[in-house]
Amino acid sequence: RPVYYFAKKNNPETKFISIQHATVYRNKLGFYHRKDEFICESNPSSLPDYYYVHGIQYKNILKEYYPEDRIRIIGCLKYDRLFEIKSCIKLISKQVAASVSKKSGEKIILLAPSVNDVEDILSCLIDIKIPKKWRILISLHPIISVGKVKKYIKSLELSHSIEFFLGIQTQKLITISDLVVCGYSTVALEAAVFNVPSVRILLSGRPPLTEDEPSVTYCYNEEDFRVFFSVFVKSYDSI
Repeated sequence: RPVYYFAKKNNPETKFISIQHATVYRNKLGFYHRKDEFICESNPSSLPDYYYVHGIQYKNILKEYYPEDRIRIIGCLKYDRLFEIKSCIKLISKQVAASVSKKSGEKIILLAPSVNDVEDILSCLIDIKIPKKWRILISLHPIISVGKVKKYIKSLELSHSIEFFLGIQTQKLITISDLVVCGYSTVALEAAVFNVPSVRILLSGRPPLTEDEPSVTYCYNEEDFRVFFSVFVKSYDSI
């Protein structure tokens, strides 16, 4: 808001358009405000002139404190790539499988952490028994330090390896995966586009930044995930 205010103070003709970046929920407090604190009689305005959102879900939240007539639904631009991948999924999955040396019959668990949940996810793998022919790949958020993550993994002394494939897009890795494990990442929802099951690890005591996702399983502690994974593997191998 200060940026909007001072930029318009310097040049009243400046127009601002805010574009929704990631999925936003009501309890993601950085994106939820009371109307009386967000809208005030100030000249110049401390608001963007328009707000472009993914869909009706965030519009319904945003309109509680931002003028509804300035909201436009434009869809999620990055999801265009999802459907581009899906349109030639057989070719892409074949290429990705070759890149990670996936053998026939192997199952892939894809870890897709966001920016502040990687340790929560990895800590839930300590006592997990990974069956033969199952592999764990990890795809990190671009701003996460690979070195720090590798150091943390080493400190856990896991009984199974975690493989890094940094040159392959997360969305493409989903195409060869059998389970996607996330924390706060929207990849948990993107997996549904490819009919790949996903699970969120949201440890109790952490801020609940997600809500109302019927297609995604939630695990709130290590035991939750241990039970979930055991049942998942047994049911998956029986198919």
